[in-house]
Amino acid sequence: MRCTHGHAFGRLLTGQIASNSKSILASFENGSRVEEVPLTELEMIEVVAL
Repeated sequence: MRCTHGHAFGRLLTGQIASNSKSILASFENGSRVEEVPLTELEMIEVVAL
């Protein structure tokens, strides 16, 4: 799934577990940056088949 966080576009890393149930890991900048992002700060924009 593609998402935005602020002005950054990223991909949700659903196969990895965040440190709490109210956050998710997301990769940005073509995978070079991974962040744990609160769910309330994300906007999901597209589901992409891999």
